[in-house]
Amino acid sequence: MYNIIIMKEVSNRSDEIRLHGPTGVCFPERCESCPGIRMVLGDLGESKKAAKNLAEVTLAGNAEIIDQSTGEAIYDPKIIGKAVVKILEDLDDKTRDTQELVDELTSECKGSVYVKGSNGVVSVEGYVCGSQKLANECGIEAAEVQRELK
Repeated sequence: MYNIIIMKEVSNRSDEIRLHGPTGVCFPERCESCPGIRMVLGDLGESKKAAKNLAEVTLAGNAEIIDQSTGEAIYDPKIIGKAVVKILEDLDDKTRDTQELVDELTSECKGSVYVKGSNGVVSVEGYVCGSQKLANECGIEAAEVQRELK
């Protein structure tokens, strides 16, 4: 027999919009612990860090691009600069698309749901995304749980 407790997260989190620094995407404070939001943000933060590092290296004059067809290193600052601008533009587009999706997912969501359960051998505890849009339209039930053997 399973002992499962499901309850709405009890917190003082508000609808105030917060900026998620590494990604530049904004979402309501109530969605801060939401695995659905983390899933959507994906690698956007890491992509932005990599682009920032690439821009810094380029500005310092230490960058090179490897031509995939020839394997030859290219050191021309104009070519490298154009490549960096293209990467940054693509990243801007990805950020804009991610923000639109986050806005859709959080528009009618009341926040993540805290779940806890046990079957006597294994206990799980964590959060499930409260967005009906994510569950119903995307067919995804985003959850983040911590498992513990008894």
